Amino acid sequence: MGIAEAIAAVRTAWGAAESALEARDTIKLNEVKITMSNQLLELYTAAFALAEAKEAYASHARDLENEIIELRKKADKLGQYERVRTPVGTIVFVETASKNDPNGSVYACALCMDESKISTLQPAPNNIYLTCARHGKIGFNQHPWPSGGVGVLARME
Repeated sequence: MGIAEAIAAVRTAWGAAESALEARDTIKLNEVKITMSNQLLELYTAAFALAEAKEAYASHARDLENEIIELRKKADKLGQYERVRTPVGTIVFVETASKNDPNGSVYACALCMDESKISTLQPAPNNIYLTCARHGKIGFNQHPWPSGGVGVLARME
């Protein structure tokens, strides 16, 4: 083999080596790209899950805020009543604003109030008892009163 052939063989070998290195580098580069793409996909998936969790927590917070508003409204409404004892000893609630009303007080059922509900009690003829739509008759006076006022209440301390 002559020098020219040896140089050609070395160039061919060198070209093959470069081709092999380029192929190896391309394969390695593609492996790195695939790994990075997988990691990016995992990152996007985690970010999406965090965004969903954030929205779920925000929604829950809004629900809790609305519930607090409703509970405050209910507490304000229930706060307009005070517990009293009727002349026969039954516990009822009287609307504070109507307590001294010449047309009569507005009463609410104590059992309903325990459930955070207001059930207006309806007076029976002669004011002997009050009626709750859910719990029936509630004693009020021992003897019928003449027409006029509903009766005297004792404030519970």
